[in-house]
Amino acid sequence: MVSFKSQYDHIQSLASAFPESTTLILQVYQDLALNKLWKTIHVIPIPNLDTCVLQAHEPGTPEDDQLLIIPIRHDEALSTEKIAGLFQGLDQSKLQTNGLMPSPSKRITLAIVARDSTVLYYHISKGLSPPKEQ
Repeated sequence: MVSFKSQYDHIQSLASAFPESTTLILQVYQDLALNKLWKTIHVIPIPNLDTCVLQAHEPGTPEDDQLLIIPIRHDEALSTEKIAGLFQGLDQSKLQTNGLMPSPSKRITLAIVARDSTVLYYHISKGLSPPKEQ
């Protein structure tokens, strides 16, 4: 089993390629790993979006239900054009997701990081999607 420190060091080296979002990437990783106790988290560099995305599996959900999480600042302006650009950037990146996710991306999760390190997760689907069955 890989220790948290060695995994964190690896993620820090990936994130350091994107100085504007390094702190956000690391805060979201820490929130998922330490606060939410998620075990399956992969950090994937996406140069055309100038950040890394986190591919993660929420415990208690089907194994093929993976999330693509994009860290953003709480004061970053969002618009439908910006969100469409995120989807397009992921599609253009030829994202390798270990065969667990369909490509092109149909759903992303924005990890909105506040100044006090609070992280809010907001799921966004491309187009219309039916609600999940309870």
